[in-house]
Amino acid sequence: METLCNYTHPDLQNTTALARQPTGTLFPYNPDFYDLASGLYGPGNICTWYFLFASVFLHWLTGPRDADGHTHPGISADLIAVVAYPVFAATDLLVQGIKMIGTEDRALAIFCVRNPIVELEGMTDAFTQHEPLDMAGIPEEVVHFGQRVVDITGPLAVCYIFVDVSVVLAISLISEDILREYIPWRPTKMVRRFLFAGYGYVSLLLVVFHFSLGDVGISFFIALYEIIQPFLNAVTFGTTLVFGGAIVVGLVTGVVGIIRRDPAMMVDAAKVVGGMSIGALFPAFMITMTILNRVAIVPDLAVTITERDQLASLIAGILTLGEHAALELAI
Repeated sequence: METLCNYTHPDLQNTTALARQPTGTLFPYNPDFYDLASGLYGPGNICTWYFLFASVFLHWLTGPRDADGHTHPGISADLIAVVAYPVFAATDLLVQGIKMIGTEDRALAIFCVRNPIVELEGMTDAFTQHEPLDMAGIPEEVVHFGQRVVDITGPLAVCYIFVDVSVVLAISLISEDILREYIPWRPTKMVRRFLFAGYGYVSLLLVVFHFSLGDVGISFFIALYEIIQPFLNAVTFGTTLVFGGAIVVGLVTGVVGIIRRDPAMMVDAAKVVGGMSIGALFPAFMITMTILNRVAIVPDLAVTITERDQLASLIAGILTLGEHAALELAI
């Protein structure tokens, strides 16, 4: 079913006879591809999951400390939710992967849907189409196959995000004696076992899923891209937050200096804004490349943040993080 990759490449989509629909980014002219997509992996639910992650780390960082300055977080509802979501996603992923066993070129199709801009000539001989295809005449079997592939990208993305974060967290737990000056938390044994069990379960099911695809080479590239992308997104978000925040602080300081007529304060503010503006070129470049390469921050499932269930989940996540932040600050 290599023809699905031909239809996913943006440069090979002839949409002259179609009207753009407000659904999805990869197939905006063919909303049928999203008929099986689940809102469970929509932007509202995934952002709420991010907020729960932040809530857990906030508690670990600011909780009560012992004489050595370490926190000892235990099991919490937020932590259970943070692990339960990818555990369910991994189970869902494996079930869908098993259902697709026997389907030709399923691994390549998943890679194409997740990375439509990547050139395939150096990776496989299956991609032979170089002329634009009529998106109004997509064969029914290709649409049906595409629906299943789009649906499977939701749990796939969630699993790899969790694996990436868990690897960093596991390193911090294993190396806490070496990095004791930099890592303030010392979770209880129950928390450690819970986290390692969740990480092991998700990792195991990912391995089984990749072998079920029947193409080790393409599976490797799927894993490689899925592992790298969350780190790049985190770096982009983090640097944007740091440089953007520093520029705002510098501007506020400059305004205060003008009001107070303090030349030294104005000069310092100008230095901060100038230096951070140069540094902000890096996240600006990262954001530009993200847009040009059509990298999705969340899975492309034609689910929007404004849908009621997604919006409700997002608000719940924001309120949960806000409540925990307020409680920690009040202690």
